[in-house]
Amino acid sequence: MLSVLIPSYNYNFFPLVKELHQQLNNENISFEIICIDDASELKFNENDELVNLENVSHHILEKNIGRSAIRNKLADQAVFEWLLFLDVDVFPKDSNFIKNYISVIQNSVVESVFCGGVVYEKNTPEISKYLRWNFGRNREQRDLISRLKNPYKTFFSSNFLINKQLFNTINFNKEISLYGYEDVVFSLDLKKSGFIINHIENSVYHLGLESNIDYLRKTKVAIENLKLLSEKKIILNNDVKLLRTYKNINMFYFDYLLGGLYQFFGRYLEKYLIKGKSKLFMFDFFKISYISYIYRN
Repeated sequence: MLSVLIPSYNYNFFPLVKELHQQLNNENISFEIICIDDASELKFNENDELVNLENVSHHILEKNIGRSAIRNKLADQAVFEWLLFLDVDVFPKDSNFIKNYISVIQNSVVESVFCGGVVYEKNTPEISKYLRWNFGRNREQRDLISRLKNPYKTFFSSNFLINKQLFNTINFNKEISLYGYEDVVFSLDLKKSGFIINHIENSVYHLGLESNIDYLRKTKVAIENLKLLSEKKIILNNDVKLLRTYKNINMFYFDYLLGGLYQFFGRYLEKYLIKGKSKLFMFDFFKISYISYIYRN
């Protein structure tokens, strides 16, 4: 009935798998949990205990293949008709997490996709991880009403259920090898093909907060990838707010100014974002100045 698919990289995912395994057993259904490690650099001994759990498999790749390819690989290995994709650094908010997904499966048509949502813990983390938490809590965490109003723009690949038959008609875009925007492209492909994203109240906590330094680094990689996807026409300007903003300032040549500001003051802005509890408008300024810089260089 259900294949739970977890791509992993440099993370201890045993607590997540153990919780899911218990919930799945409680539902008395046919299931499997497949974890594929994308050539992690770090080893967590606790993950080796997965061999003691029935219907759980753990594979380690010799070479990193990226966030899109590993999800397609997980789907290829799945044997059941429903696929539940979860990021490795999440944890169910509710003890009825699996039960909630089972109930929508029983009342759905074959070609369906369901997004449960993502939330962040209320307690403010240490300053070194504040940026990722602040962005996630204020920009990614959305209540059900907000998600229902914008079903495609509020889709995240960290927690969604999809029929395998439908997934095989879409897949994650094979051209995306760098980090960033693979979930946006997947959502856009669903929309272009006429498939509806059904949002439900079944959230996971996003626990794996990167340090401010790592999050800035990944953001820069994601912006570079966005530029590449835009040039390939995989993502259009109106699909992503950052591209839309860049297009607007480009009309008045303000991108030259912002790109120049990043070139000369970018390192100071990054230090500011790394050191303390920065405001999100400063992070937004960082992103628009960085995309202006890479377009002009």
